[in-house]
Amino acid sequence: SWLRSGYLATAIWNLDTIFLWTQLLPTPLRVAYLSTISAGVVGILLTEYQKRFLRLVLSYQGWLFEEPKKPSLFTKAWLGFIKYCYVKTSRPLLYSYQDSLPRLPVPSLKGTCEKTLISLKPLLPEAEFKDLQEKAAAFQKNEGPTLQRYLHLKSMFSRNYVSDWWLRF
Repeated sequence: SWLRSGYLATAIWNLDTIFLWTQLLPTPLRVAYLSTISAGVVGILLTEYQKRFLRLVLSYQGWLFEEPKKPSLFTKAWLGFIKYCYVKTSRPLLYSYQDSLPRLPVPSLKGTCEKTLISLKPLLPEAEFKDLQEKAAAFQKNEGPTLQRYLHLKSMFSRNYVSDWWLRF
């Protein structure tokens, strides 16, 4: 059969050449060893596939823009898929699907500064607010772009670019 003599079997037996000490083992023990390694690799690949597929499914945001009492047929199907495939099959713990959630987008520097100024305008006197506007403009020109690049890099290599800084500071 292709399983015993095909390219997959050849690739698995070639794993045996990496660790020379395994060639000293009897054949049944070598088969058990290679089967365990193969099963572990297949398990890891299936887990990663499921995680990435769930991330793709959870990235749907169409339900945010619909009326709460009248969801579309696609939204109902999406919700049913998530409910019956992921929630009903097991009792998920609080953080069990944390790795499958879509990544948070990094907000723009200009948008962040504008929202900060809008939220602080009612709280500050006019003179202090003008000073803050000047500081925000200077921040956007000087150190802001560098910090924004660091934030983009951090978002590429961490699950949540906010949480560890939030917890630390």
